[in-house]
Amino acid sequence: LKLFSDMSKAADELALKAAECLKDGAASWNREKLYDAGVAPAMMTQLQAVVLGAQKHKDQLDKVFSSAGLDKQLPEDCKPLDRHLLRVLLYECLLGSRRVRGKLPLTVFVREHKADLQQQLAALRKDGGAQGKEEKVHLPRYVRINTLKISSSEVHEQLKAKGWKWAHLEGQKLTVPKAGTYVMDPVIPLLLVFPPRTSFHDDEMVSEGKLILQDRSSCIPALALHPWKGAYVLDTCAAPGNKTAHVAALMGTGRHVTAFERNKTRSLVLKKQLKKFGCPDTLVYCEDFTLTSTETPQDKRCAAATHFLIDPTCSGSGQVAEDGDAEKNVPQKLEELASAQVQLVLHAMRFFRAKVITYSTCSVNKEENEEVVTEILRRSKGRWLQANCLPSWPHRGLAEFPCGPLCCRASYEEDLTNGFFCARFVKMKKQGKRKQLAENSAAWQQQGKEHSTTLDLKDKLRQMDSDQWEAHKKRCVESGFCPFFNRPLSSCKANAGKCRLKHECYECGGPHAGGICPKTNPEGAAQARRIIKDQKQTVKNRHTKLASGNKRRGDGEESERKRWKG
Repeated sequence: LKLFSDMSKAADELALKAAECLKDGAASWNREKLYDAGVAPAMMTQLQAVVLGAQKHKDQLDKVFSSAGLDKQLPEDCKPLDRHLLRVLLYECLLGSRRVRGKLPLTVFVREHKADLQQQLAALRKDGGAQGKEEKVHLPRYVRINTLKISSSEVHEQLKAKGWKWAHLEGQKLTVPKAGTYVMDPVIPLLLVFPPRTSFHDDEMVSEGKLILQDRSSCIPALALHPWKGAYVLDTCAAPGNKTAHVAALMGTGRHVTAFERNKTRSLVLKKQLKKFGCPDTLVYCEDFTLTSTETPQDKRCAAATHFLIDPTCSGSGQVAEDGDAEKNVPQKLEELASAQVQLVLHAMRFFRAKVITYSTCSVNKEENEEVVTEILRRSKGRWLQANCLPSWPHRGLAEFPCGPLCCRASYEEDLTNGFFCARFVKMKKQGKRKQLAENSAAWQQQGKEHSTTLDLKDKLRQMDSDQWEAHKKRCVESGFCPFFNRPLSSCKANAGKCRLKHECYECGGPHAGGICPKTNPEGAAQARRIIKDQKQTVKNRHTKLASGNKRRGDGEESERKRWKG
């Protein structure tokens, strides 16, 4: 009885909080009200599902209630009728969990007439007056290995001890693993893929921050940013911290990461999460990034940043997992959202040392994605260009936009993940070449299929002959960056002015001796290593010989000085 009473009390509290959020205008494009609701962290997911579901289906819920004639049967203790609370209860009764818990008078009234409401909803669906039941989407469970706290080999050993079997994919296409097995993502490094509905919330490695529950598509921005050693990274909209921790893990030791979060509640969660994930040295500021000063002298907290990770507030239309309540219709405030997104990216571009920016949303609306990128490129006036975003990701942007082939898109149908979008911008270094670089970039965007690095293109590049290779190098030098590795040539001091095509491997992403991967050509790689080793030994012997000759010469000169002095 005590347990039942506690559950009823929690259900009443959740319903009242959800109604309050609806009244304050909470929606998928306005989640600040949800974050400030003051509910326990364990209830936040359920609160968001109820509020966003009730907001999406409010017209349908009102129609069902009025058609059933229940508005004329309200008891006195339910008057005046709270429409927001009613929508919350109706959503839970008809479209959500299908359970109506609690002791509020309106809750009791809805529970008593649950059968009538369900019959009315079925009748409206049959007549076409209401939407049919939406099937819930169950994504695979994605878990990222946090290399700041544990190695991948240790993770595999512990999973094996728990009865999990590591299966290997055939080809590069991700498929849902079978029960009791897991696979490694073919594109995202260190990302484990488990069957849908696999629970890890009570797992020790998750509670200790060694494994991070992170959706596949949300791993794209950190990989696309690809900060080089010594870079300063700034995350402008950091909470809850998964992307921030991902960047920190990619940079390893000696990292410089700063995070901004304007919501006080979420900034506290961000600090707690980053400490749990093994990066407590990250500087966290509870402030709106757009309020930082870009005028000279620039804000000291941002002035040193070279890489900016921007994942702003969006409509959330790509979030289709589990609840199935992603809003597919463009909201009235979509234009306002897009304007704020453009301003946020342009604000980051004004910092003197900014070199690379990634812009991402969990939206599938072109108004927030390709159109925003187009507007940013237009207003940057050639000072910034678009680079190829994570070439290994096969799903690209909309082909109807020139910038589309250089962007990343994700969807459940093609990638088994939530809807997502990501674009990458790089800053032009030399003022005098901006016009030519802009022309080259425009030409590349028009030839998007040729320069969007798909798996087929990788094979083509490996088979380049000497003439094709020289033409590719010339194009890269003219443009200022290599499109296939989405980074400026000047970012690698050892290979300045050279294309990185033969310095990075498509199979594993790492450099190899002579540019030959031991995975695809073990004999050639071994021979290349021997040749380079012999060359290094020859150089070492030459240096040793020169050093010994200098020493003998120095000894002779010292003897001559002593003789003359004597």
